[in-house]
Amino acid sequence: MLRYKERQDVIEFLAGCLSDMSKQPYRDPENLDVCLTSRYSPRVQKTSICLLLELVCYRPLLSSMPPPSPLPTYLYKILSEAPPVSLPKALPLSPLDAKDGFIHLSTVEQTPKTAGRFFSDTANLWLLKIPLQRIEQNVKWEEGTRGCFAHLYDQGLGRDEVIDTKSMARGEGDKWETVLGKEQWLA
Repeated sequence: MLRYKERQDVIEFLAGCLSDMSKQPYRDPENLDVCLTSRYSPRVQKTSICLLLELVCYRPLLSSMPPPSPLPTYLYKILSEAPPVSLPKALPLSPLDAKDGFIHLSTVEQTPKTAGRFFSDTANLWLLKIPLQRIEQNVKWEEGTRGCFAHLYDQGLGRDEVIDTKSMARGEGDKWETVLGKEQWLA
C-alpha cells in the first residue's frame, strides 16, 4: 500500500497523463507504462493501474461542491471498534479511509443512514463528535452517489479534534437508522 503523499503524487501524475491523452507520449498505453517505469519503483507501478482506474471510474463521482448552508456545528466519525479511553494525538485510519486518502465524516442527519448502510452487520458502534471549526480548513464537501459529504484531507483525528465519544448498541432486529435517529447525543 502506498503512503498518502506517495499516492497523491501518483494520482497527480496520472491525472496529468489523462488530461494529455490526446498528446504524445500518452496516447499509447505502452508509452504511459514507460513513463511510469522511468518515474516510479516496481512497488508503485503495481498500484498505478488501480489508481488509474480510480481516477477514471471513481473520482468523477466525487466532485467538490459548496458546503451546506447553514454549516453543521459538528461532524461525526463512525467506528466499528472502541477507540482508546484516552484518545491519542491521531487515531489510526480505517481501511476505507486509508484506501480513499481521506477520512469519511457524516453530519448529524447523515450519521444514522451511513451507519445503516455501512455497518448493518455490526451490533456496536462508537461515534466521535468533532466540532467543524476545529477541522474546517481541511474539510472538502464532495458529492457522492447519495449527497454531499464531508471528507477530511491531510489531517488526522485525535484528542485535539474530538470533543466526545459515544458507545452505541442495537438490539437484535433493530436498525441503526432507528436507533441513531432517536439518539439525543447526536443533536
